[in-house]
Amino acid sequence: MIAVKKGVVSIFVTKVLVGFLGLLLVLLTSRYFGAEGRGDISLFLTSITLLQIIMEFGSNSSIINLSYQYQPSQLFKSSFLWICSVGILSYAIIWTLPHFKFLYVVPIFAFFNSVYNLNNMLLMGQQKVNQRNFLNVLYPALMVLYFYMLHQFSDFGLNIYPMAFAFAMISILVLSFWIINKFITFKDHQFVFLKLTIKQGFWVQLAHIIQFLNYRLNFFLIAILIGQSALGIYNNAIVLVEAIWILGHSFGQMLHMKILNSNSESEIKKTLFKMLKLNFFGSVVLLLILVAIPNQFWVFLFDKDFSGLNQLFPFLSLGVLTFSISNILNHYFHAKNEFKLIVNANLTGLVFGVVSAIFLIPLYQLNGAAISWSIGFLGSMLFYLNAYFNGTKFLHKKD
Repeated sequence: MIAVKKGVVSIFVTKVLVGFLGLLLVLLTSRYFGAEGRGDISLFLTSITLLQIIMEFGSNSSIINLSYQYQPSQLFKSSFLWICSVGILSYAIIWTLPHFKFLYVVPIFAFFNSVYNLNNMLLMGQQKVNQRNFLNVLYPALMVLYFYMLHQFSDFGLNIYPMAFAFAMISILVLSFWIINKFITFKDHQFVFLKLTIKQGFWVQLAHIIQFLNYRLNFFLIAILIGQSALGIYNNAIVLVEAIWILGHSFGQMLHMKILNSNSESEIKKTLFKMLKLNFFGSVVLLLILVAIPNQFWVFLFDKDFSGLNQLFPFLSLGVLTFSISNILNHYFHAKNEFKLIVNANLTGLVFGVVSAIFLIPLYQLNGAAISWSIGFLGSMLFYLNAYFNGTKFLHKKD
């Protein structure tokens, strides 16, 4: 348990630093480009993430589990082949899509991010948590540094953002390869494509796609139904409330590692419920602090374009708290290789969210988007709780 506590603290501190740097970047881009610029950046990043999810069908978090069974070099080569194939195919499709800012560089950014994430998964599979944490903090730090320098010494406007993004990605990718080469030999034996990376990764990534839509589908709906400026305000509100989930992601990752390295179901169950309680009450405290901050502070921090941002927090609160429970249970089922169950949970949330968004956004604008976002996470949580208490084969498993 001491090791678990140290691991939680290490990951939590890392995520806090990453979250702080991410918020700093949001602050800088909000002040420099306003709500409309934030809307353009939101669509750009959301598109990268969507394509990256498809690229990572063979290089997602299932790599951590597979690292206990297969050579890391074989996992890397199999996954890298899939990433390259999707990247090439995406350029054949992207010309048919509606144009928006930076559309044509989206596949390049998604490719670099996918390879970097693959390296991270391999490090986690080798239990090199400190090295992975170092890279995860350095990445946004480089992004902030490059962005600030380009803004100070150039006049490229909004183009500064993808330029800084590219510099940060290339730097961190080179460093990640240098680190991972210390732990993995890439010339150990003849390459054999591991179909299991796609087979097992399919269910993991299908769940991620559905979860991504739970997170970000409203972004596209807001851009279409309300406008770019409204999307910029909504995006900043989502970034702030999602920062609360840092605690849950830390607990969840350590629970995941404990399950993979433990044969005692009673100890796993004990740790699970402890992390559920700590994460829920910690999320409540952080949410109350966020809601209590007056609107004037956000106007001062970001810009007058973001006036009224804090009015969205109460409507997002249900989603924050329900996901604090779902997040831990998601990591539990992931470690148990219950990927189909995770897909069904996320699909339930997506149906809840989409149906409510269709009715609520036209009626209540951004408030309706926030409410539908919360309703989606409520649906996922209800499915997870029902699955754990009534449907899993692990509940009554003996040590």
